[in-house]
Amino acid sequence: MSGLLLLNKSRRGHAFVSSIASSFQNRLEQPRPRSTHCRYDYLDSIIFTAKNHTALPGYYNFNETLASIFPSNTTTAGTKEQTLQQDLLLVPSSDNFTLQTFDLDVNELSSKVSYFYLLHELGLSQDIMWKIMHDAPSVLGMTAVNIKQKVQVLQFVMDLSLDEIKRTIERQPSLLQLSALENLAPTMDWFLDSLVLDRNELRQLILAQPCLLTLSESNLEQKLGFFTSKRGLGFSVDECRKLLLKEPRLWTSGIKNGLLPRVRFLLHEIGIPRTILRVVVQKNPRILLYSLQQNLVPKLVNYCIMTLQMGPTKDVVKLLATYPQILDYNLDRHILPITTYFINDLDYSVHEFRVILLKFPRLMTYSIEKIKYVVGYLRYELGLNADGVKRVLYQAPQVLGLDMEGNVAPKIKYLQNALFKVDLAEGGGEIDEYDIEAQRQVVREIIVGMPTILNLSLKKNLQLKLDYLQNMLEGNTPGRKNGILRETLLLAPALLGYSLDKRIQPRMEQIVNIGLPPSSITVGITFAEEKYQQWLQRHVDKKAKQGFAPAVNDSTVEGPNENKKMRGASRDQVLSDRSARVVSWDRERKLPIK
Repeated sequence: MSGLLLLNKSRRGHAFVSSIASSFQNRLEQPRPRSTHCRYDYLDSIIFTAKNHTALPGYYNFNETLASIFPSNTTTAGTKEQTLQQDLLLVPSSDNFTLQTFDLDVNELSSKVSYFYLLHELGLSQDIMWKIMHDAPSVLGMTAVNIKQKVQVLQFVMDLSLDEIKRTIERQPSLLQLSALENLAPTMDWFLDSLVLDRNELRQLILAQPCLLTLSESNLEQKLGFFTSKRGLGFSVDECRKLLLKEPRLWTSGIKNGLLPRVRFLLHEIGIPRTILRVVVQKNPRILLYSLQQNLVPKLVNYCIMTLQMGPTKDVVKLLATYPQILDYNLDRHILPITTYFINDLDYSVHEFRVILLKFPRLMTYSIEKIKYVVGYLRYELGLNADGVKRVLYQAPQVLGLDMEGNVAPKIKYLQNALFKVDLAEGGGEIDEYDIEAQRQVVREIIVGMPTILNLSLKKNLQLKLDYLQNMLEGNTPGRKNGILRETLLLAPALLGYSLDKRIQPRMEQIVNIGLPPSSITVGITFAEEKYQQWLQRHVDKKAKQGFAPAVNDSTVEGPNENKKMRGASRDQVLSDRSARVVSWDRERKLPIK
């Protein structure tokens, strides 16, 4: 088959073609006028060589040579061997140039010409070939052996499949312009040696960010020094490895104009301690990729500090340390609409919304439609009034992340059954005289009094507490038993917020052992350990004066010496006791339930 046309040295300038091989046929359907601004016809630095370069003496190899492959219309008209179809070389008739025709072995092209190797052997699509021609045109002037060597290096070091090679070249065609031995191999060795990556991790890294292979070793060394130096962030090499695998784009950002200004802003202007900043970056490395003027300053300064009146060294640091991913959300389209809904529609003050956000920064992970749905469920399904909804969201904003039908509704139903049925274990029994609405009103009072009930696990927490309290209250209260659990929880809804093993059960057993009614747990549960022991000792002394000595073992109440030691307890011991509580609750606060 014949048909390779080459322009010799007498032809200077550029020629334009309607198509180059069948792969570009669809993109170049019509001939275009001669213009250096033509998008598709200006194919600078492309050459297809037959046999080898030495077989074409006197011809330009790259920028000043243009070749077009097409079947001869005179010698092969009508033949079926038309693999390359309908190519036309367009040149002005006034220009003098020389055309020469060479016989070609089309099957041999893939082993000699990079274009055909990439298209036929590697199997790149026409779109990828066009992208290579646009982004890295010099690749098409290389020999197939050169390109094949680079592909083999990538496959050998990282064990890439053919599809992965295709995806890598599509995302970063300039990789094929690099030298296999002087660029690609040394860069991959640097990642393996300096960051102690294994081959699978290197494979994961390059597939995520192929442009990392285009960086020089000196560039990579500077960035590693920035992350590991004490003046930078002070990460260890192992932490840098994990950081790079979590966010490969960090190594593509410049130091002087990117990483360093952002770190200085967070350290000096926001006032984040370096130790906390390291934790923040490890949780969300993207924070070092965001623009100062378009992202970090508007969100941290304009929104957090100026709009919500957060303290930079206290509140902002707490917010970022708790959930730094909040910076990933769009300020205008997501964060501000949610803020406006809470302040304007739900009537929270700026201070109250700031408290909610600091308590539950993941609030910003939910859509405003999800938030409105939860508010509607609490308002109309559960029957809370506006103030009740506000109190629930203020005390337990985590409710916004719960499934109302699958999570909250079963808890409400179980709580209602526990309060109005004598035999909870059998799921039946006598129902009190309360009608359905009255029952729901009691449930609402308890939920508003202790909103974190909705966050508790039903089977692992709430059910165990209700069963234990019902058994202890009914089993140790002489006379009327019906409704005693309901009365106890209405008096102290916060009782369900304490730990069953660390707080409720030990104190309930001590109260019962000294002869107090089990309902006294509503008073005793609220004291810190020191005051609780004093309160318990007063009741023991009072009963002793009345001539009744309760059977008290050593573990129930401390004696005088132990009590003195308890009064001298350290602050750490008192604080550790408070850790048993799930949430604090102001018993004197008037509940907005009506």
